Amino acid sequence: MFGNDTNGHRFCCLHCLTPDSATLKLDKKGRPFTYCGMCGTRTFMHHVSGLRGLRLIAPGLVETYQRLHSQLHIEDEQAVELIAQMRRAGVQAA
Repeated sequence: MFGNDTNGHRFCCLHCLTPDSATLKLDKKGRPFTYCGMCGTRTFMHHVSGLRGLRLIAPGLVETYQRLHSQLHIEDEQAVELIAQMRRAGVQAA
């Protein structure tokens, strides 16, 4: 699946207007985007401020983004720590 999912937080698609068909996700760089399972559209936002208008149709969406972003940050820290451990152990890249 493309991006991190919101674990069931669904709202009305901005394009096809199908209720409960869109989900908020994060791209590889942690930027928010919406994905509709019905029409397949993806709406990318360059900054979290792009979510402000969505609060009208999906209360709690910004809070969901903050939770997802925190999880992504934790996963990044874990990856950095794993690489550091491997370097300390003398593991060389192939």
